[in-house]
Order: sequence, then C-alpha cells, then structure tokens
Amino acid sequence: MPVLYRPARQAFALVRTRLRRTLRRPGRVLVQLGQRVAPKDVIARRPRTYRLEILSVTEALRVPPEKAAQYVVCRLGQPVAQGDVLAERPGLFKRKLVAPIDGRVLHIGAGYIVLQRLTAQEQVLAGLEGVVEELLAPYGAVVSGQGLFVQGVWGNGRLDVGTAVILPQIFPYGALSAPLLTPELRGSVLIAEQVADAEALHQAREIALKGLVVAALPASLLPVALEMPYPVLLVEGFGSTTFSSSTIQVLEQLHQRDVVVAAEPPRRDIGLWPWLFSMHETFDAVQPTRTGGALETETLVRVVWGPYQGRLGRVMEIEEFPRVLPSGAMGYVVKLQIDDQLVEVPANNVEIVD
Repeated sequence: MPVLYRPARQAFALVRTRLRRTLRRPGRVLVQLGQRVAPKDVIARRPRTYRLEILSVTEALRVPPEKAAQYVVCRLGQPVAQGDVLAERPGLFKRKLVAPIDGRVLHIGAGYIVLQRLTAQEQVLAGLEGVVEELLAPYGAVVSGQGLFVQGVWGNGRLDVGTAVILPQIFPYGALSAPLLTPELRGSVLIAEQVADAEALHQAREIALKGLVVAALPASLLPVALEMPYPVLLVEGFGSTTFSSSTIQVLEQLHQRDVVVAAEPPRRDIGLWPWLFSMHETFDAVQPTRTGGALETETLVRVVWGPYQGRLGRVMEIEEFPRVLPSGAMGYVVKLQIDDQLVEVPANNVEIVD
C-alpha cells in the first residue's frame, strides 16, 4: 500500500493561534508590533479608489453638443443615486439620461457628463483578541492569541463577537427552528447541528443574533445565509453532515463563553479558513486533532471536493497503484465507507479530520 500524506484543515485545541490577516492588494498597516488588539480592530486598510463613467447627453437625448447643456438638470458636485435623472428633453418625444450608478457629478462638458463612483473600502480586522506578532506591510500583520480555536469550511463573510449558547435539545444533534429563537437569545452565538429552514435564519436576524455556528447547512439555504447580517459559520460542510466527536468535545465547553465568529470566505491563497475563537484559558484539556499525516485504513477523513463534498467517511482501502482519474490526471484512489455505502474518491480530495 502506498504511503499518502494528507492535511487536516481543522485543529481544535487550547493553543496559541497565529492568524495571517492581510489585504488582497497593498494598503496601509494600522497597527504596531507588539500591540494588543481586539477582534474588531482594523489591522490594515486600502484607500478607496474611484471609477469614472462618461455619459453622453448628446446620444441619450439626440441633441447637438452645443445645445445639450440646456437639458442638464443636475449640478456639479451633486451626489446622485442610480436611476436619478441627469438630463431630460421635454416634448412629444421625451427623452431622459439617468445615472447608471451611485456617485457624484464630477464634470459637465459639452454634450457629456462625468460621474465619479467611490468603490467600497477594503479593510481587514484582527479576528481575535491577541497581540500583533509580525508586520506584513503593506498588506497586514500576523495576530496571535491564546485560546480555543475551531476552523470551519465556509462562512457568509461576516464577523462578530457574542456569548456562545448551546441549546441542549439541538446539540450535538438536532435542527434549529424558528420557535426556538426567542428574544432571550438576543446577542448570543448559537451552536447547533443543523438549520431547519429559511424561516429559522430570518428569525435569527429578527432577534439580533450575533452569530450562528452549525455543522452543516443545506445547499438550498446558501443564498439566504449570504443575505444575513450576522455571521454564519459551517464547521463541517453543506448537506446533512454532523459534528465529529472531537468537535463536539470542544464545542460543549463554549457554553456561556465569549467567542469570536469569523465567518470569512476561505482564502486558499494564504491557507485561511473561517474560524471560531475564544481567548479564555480555563478550558479543560482537549486532545488536539491531527494537523496532517499518513492515510491509513480506518482513518476518518472529510471529502473536500466532488459529489461527496462535506461528507465524513472512513478509509477502508487505498489502491496500490495510481490510475487515470475522471479529470484526466493520474492519482491514487481511496475507498471510503460513507454511511452504508462504499465509494471511491481521489486521495487528493480528502483531508484527515479525526
């Protein structure tokens, strides 16, 4: 049997965590080496950039350039919203020129208008309470903190801080439904195995939930989760996957603890995945999961790509010789026991989780 080494993206332990927090493009680093930071402190920021839109009054109103100015109804420097009328020609064949974007009137010329749009400002937050350990100017910094760290696989792009709450009727197994989301949970970070439906996600917004951490989410609820103002963090994946035993062992210690839910989209370029963090140092000792190792029979793995993505399985066999995969590449195949079926998965599509 060949010796195959695979990573384990998730690691749960009371450890000193180091987070690489960087912008995608060069900007300005706002912290200093050794500085203590809170989860929502801005580490680095990239100045806003401008986009110009040149709009032809002549073409829109079908008038000569020298007469276009008399039909312009906006003024220089005026902020405008998408759809606002910038120029208008009255009469039987009425014509209008409307703003295609939100912006500001930068210039009014002979037969044209220039709009300026301010792009969204990019900034990166610390993501945990700790110390700036290394500066990565002009992109960001490395922040380290002592505590319990749980990596996930997907997030809806939000970050917040709240008190973790475990409802015993739905943890570790059970679905979060709207009736369980009462006003008393306002400001909490709920931990549950599943979400019953879209109504539960909407109800969580109504009670101002600070975050939702679940093992998995049905793919049909992905568009709703992306719209929510609070962070939604998936620890295991999409579908009906449950928490692994080591994850349950860690999460059950978080009840009534302050946590950071950083449900950021995965960044494969720097190896960063969404996470859950608590800086408290009073947890019971937890045996960390492996950070990688050799695939062996009986190894518990997660499928990270393909039709079984997000599912947990146990390695039953590793083929001795590589073969041509459906993608056309050559690679090894492992046979996994997933629930009651035996499936074949490329070895590069799995990671060790337990």
